[in-house]
Amino acid sequence: MKHALFTAALLACALVCYGLGLERGGLALLGLGAVCELWFWVRVVRR
Repeated sequence: MKHALFTAALLACALVCYGLGLERGGLALLGLGAVCELWFWVRVVRR
């Protein structure tokens, strides 16, 4: 259960970073969102 919550938190973090990055034009936030999303997909595919 704890792993599923962490995976969901990664997806939420990616969405927030994408939203803030697009709104404010922050390239670093878009990059952080991409890293969080990649980490999310790695955790999902491994299972």
